[in-house]
Amino acid sequence: MRSLVRMVPVVRAATALAGALFASPGAAQVAYDGPSGRVEVLGLRAWILQMLQDSIRRRVPGQTLESAACMVTLRDSLHFADASVQGISYSGGADAAVRNYLVVKVIEPQEATRVRWAPAPPDSLTTGPRAVRGRLGALAGGSLSPPRRAA
Repeated sequence: MRSLVRMVPVVRAATALAGALFASPGAAQVAYDGPSGRVEVLGLRAWILQMLQDSIRRRVPGQTLESAACMVTLRDSLHFADASVQGISYSGGADAAVRNYLVVKVIEPQEATRVRWAPAPPDSLTTGPRAVRGRLGALAGGSLSPPRRAA
């Protein structure tokens, strides 16, 4: 059995190969070390990292890509077609230091045609205990109505 230390380069190489194969053409990946760990921004095409950081700071003073509300700012204020932010903590072993990563994935405003949201599923339950009981009863094959009192 291979040790975990020997497998780490293999995992890194496989991840790099998968990223190269599945990345959309022309999309850039930019990485830098932020105050809380490594930050990687994926999906930049026309925008550069400095433009993105300046625009966020201009819209919301004091906010950075590492801020919790960054995704909302990217979507609502900067009109990115989509944005996703994911934090990852990684430790190479029991004695290894924990490394923090923040991955920011964006689809720029001019690429809005690439985003197709699935329609929301219809609301299957209406409010109120009677409606819920009736639907649950139908699922159970019977009725979940309270028993009637004998007269």
